[in-house]
Amino acid sequence: MGRGNWCPPEYGQYDSNVVERNWVYVDYLNLAEEEDEFLCNIAFEDFKTNLFSLLPKSFKRVENDWPNKYSSVFARNGLFDLILGDNESMISVCLISRVDSPAFAHSLVNKEADKLFDKLFDLYELYVRTSAWTIELYRPKWSIGINVFDYKNSFDRYTIEIPDKTYGNIIYAMSNHPRNPQGFSQFITEGLKPNKNWGEPIPFMSLNREVIFAIKDRL
Repeated sequence: MGRGNWCPPEYGQYDSNVVERNWVYVDYLNLAEEEDEFLCNIAFEDFKTNLFSLLPKSFKRVENDWPNKYSSVFARNGLFDLILGDNESMISVCLISRVDSPAFAHSLVNKEADKLFDKLFDLYELYVRTSAWTIELYRPKWSIGINVFDYKNSFDRYTIEIPDKTYGNIIYAMSNHPRNPQGFSQFITEGLKPNKNWGEPIPFMSLNREVIFAIKDRL
């Protein structure tokens, strides 16, 4: 049956009554076959190298610090610990404050975690916990407020509505592979209200990653 989704430790130096935490699950294997131990080990080492490269310079690697048998401290600075957790087929990445951290650190965890996770999202598919047994795709914070419409029978099927302080919104149209030389990614107009010609509204995270990053390019 398995043991459910990983959650961060909540005792000792991570007393849940004191500290704050934020975490995601990372599909670090990507193209590696789960059954191939050699490829999995290479993928995991690459993941750790990539993860450390995204951290602020104040973080230092930590060895042999295990809060419990499913969690290890990967890196630490004066405010936070970065914990890796075993979520079976994925790795959990958790930014957490400590009991001995300055009081202001506890209020900064979510903001700093969002910055880290958005960088990590550029490299890997991320997921968030929705229950003890379920997860869903992580939506990067830069995408909040962006609406997507799908006119499925059209080559430029996606209409992207990006909020704008000056015009209310900025509209782009994109194909399913907008970064391809034969794809489509074009500015359309500003300040236009949604209409039936845009198609049906769809969840942002139902887009493929090529479209998602093409939208990011437009910000």
